[in-house]
Amino acid sequence: MTKNPRLSLWLAALFAPALLCAESFELGQVSVTADPLLSEIFNDRVDAEQIDTYDDTTVSEALTRMTGVAFYARGGRAETDIKIRGFDSRRIGVFYDGVPIYVPYDGNMDYTRYLTTNIGAIDVYKGFSSTAFGANTMGGVVNIVSKKPSRPFEGSVFAQGTLDSSGDQAGTMFGGNIGIREPHYYLQLSATGKQRNHTRLPESYDATPVQPEGDRLNSASDDRQVSAKYGYLLENGEIALGYMYQHATKQQPTVTDPVYGREKYWDWPKWDMQSLYAVGKHTLFGGLFKATAYYTEYESKLYSYDDINLTTMNKKFAWKSNYKESTYGLRAEYTVDAAGNRLTLSSNYKHDHHKGYDIDKTTNVSTLGEEFEDTTLSFGLEDSYRFAERFTLVAGVGYDVKSSDHISDPTIDDKKGESAWNPQAAFIAELAPKQTLRLSAARKTYFPSMKERYSYKLGYGVPNGELKPEMTTHSELAYKGVFNDAWIAEAAGFYLVTEDYIQAVYYDTFDGVDRTQNQNIGTFYRSGAELALSYIADTYEAGANATFLKIGSASSDKPIGVPTREYNVFTRVFFAPNLSGLVTLHGQSGAYGQLADSSYEKLGDVQTIDAKVTYLPVASLALTLGVKNMADKLNYYDDGYPEPGREFYGRLTYSF
Repeated sequence: MTKNPRLSLWLAALFAPALLCAESFELGQVSVTADPLLSEIFNDRVDAEQIDTYDDTTVSEALTRMTGVAFYARGGRAETDIKIRGFDSRRIGVFYDGVPIYVPYDGNMDYTRYLTTNIGAIDVYKGFSSTAFGANTMGGVVNIVSKKPSRPFEGSVFAQGTLDSSGDQAGTMFGGNIGIREPHYYLQLSATGKQRNHTRLPESYDATPVQPEGDRLNSASDDRQVSAKYGYLLENGEIALGYMYQHATKQQPTVTDPVYGREKYWDWPKWDMQSLYAVGKHTLFGGLFKATAYYTEYESKLYSYDDINLTTMNKKFAWKSNYKESTYGLRAEYTVDAAGNRLTLSSNYKHDHHKGYDIDKTTNVSTLGEEFEDTTLSFGLEDSYRFAERFTLVAGVGYDVKSSDHISDPTIDDKKGESAWNPQAAFIAELAPKQTLRLSAARKTYFPSMKERYSYKLGYGVPNGELKPEMTTHSELAYKGVFNDAWIAEAAGFYLVTEDYIQAVYYDTFDGVDRTQNQNIGTFYRSGAELALSYIADTYEAGANATFLKIGSASSDKPIGVPTREYNVFTRVFFAPNLSGLVTLHGQSGAYGQLADSSYEKLGDVQTIDAKVTYLPVASLALTLGVKNMADKLNYYDDGYPEPGREFYGRLTYSF
């Protein structure tokens, strides 16, 4: 984001020890035609400074304020999701330093589990994205880029405590970063812990037989995350080795009324992920060669109990399961400038492996119940050409191939393989200094996940190995401009067509149970607009953005949890060189929920007001006091799963 130079000097003096030390990890970025400056036209970015400003503790919180990105709490799984122009996490490619981190089996991503302490920036692409990312980026791309030290020795540590509306302790969080930078190498270390004792419901919540007023039952969670990165700087290149590990446990609050869904008494005693990767670049034959290799493991345990006390497992629906998954792969890119063109060739190899174990409720002995393997190959070509000083053409094409290598269930008839071509093109015009207009079109493909093809959904579903890929054509006109070094304006209009959309539909009734099956139900149309305007002065900032979305199809089915209107408003005031205040407003409306009988109900409006004050007694120490959901409003992102009420928090940060 371009800033008023006077304000930039103010911020530099005020927050230099805390905010301007680490930079984002350039090797972890994946740019259109390998050009970071060109990619700024295609992506939206949340950097570490913004994350610190808003006290975002999770990736889901950091992305909520973006236009075109809607927050969604999937209550039935105690996880959070984001939706980019209506597409859920299964259709969004999620990466960490360019490494895919979405769960191989179902493609889902619980954004609450990913904490922000080690994040340098988050890049979001809403349609047009680099073919170098590979397959399954139909709904967009989220690339989480880690921090990289910029000084010989730097870091920060923090502690945070949260109180609910009654004054009881609701949670704690602590963490820190350490960075070392020398002429030929660097080292970045990070660790974070976040504990949630409970959440408390708003005062306006009315008790039900399964959920009384006050504290939300079974709403505790515990997250631990560590990461490390070592890099070596060459004369004409760089190589880095990175590692990230996170461990989580979480409880599952049950639905407050059975009319909204089946009551689940679930608990996740384990939700773990660890990833090891190497990435490097070096000049080669007049161009730049870049490669990434990675290996990632996932393990989760899910227990289903008899009742809300989570103590016995005697009933039919009580069970224990354990998923163990892994993915490994390689990406290679080569970029060269020739005859006024910048050409990038890329290839991706990705192998996914899923094992599902049933755990005996009495003996805890594990038995392999299902096993699946997929391999995906992707090839990409991109070219950018600048002419007449103010115009740029970007064109590319990707080719993806996915094969089903192993299916443990012989009764499932699977097509074994799918392939797709994904062309894209864009025209960029520099209307004036710091003002650009972009017209783009892109075709992207989504290959259905293992779960969508093979899952029996705990007896409530029927597999469908004949599912076809979804394909979406994105058309967009976008504008970004800065006026008088104070006003920042952005606008975008888009029209998306999704063919062979996948959704669960009624299949049959077996043994008294209504079963569904994932099927390609037809074509969905999305159209909308995104608007943003902000003003930055020496001691004052203010801004607002809005997203409008319309989804239509020949089917009567509704997309779940997708708002048609969303808005964000903020104002920030610097009362003194060491004292500032921030107020934010977030709202969304028009989303549908699905009831237990599969009918649809429009959800109520969601609105939250947050506020905070930050005081720096010395340059290296920051004290923040804040309140979330100040109005204690009763909000629902998912029918039957109320969101937390008012909470107070305090945060102390020391930077060096």
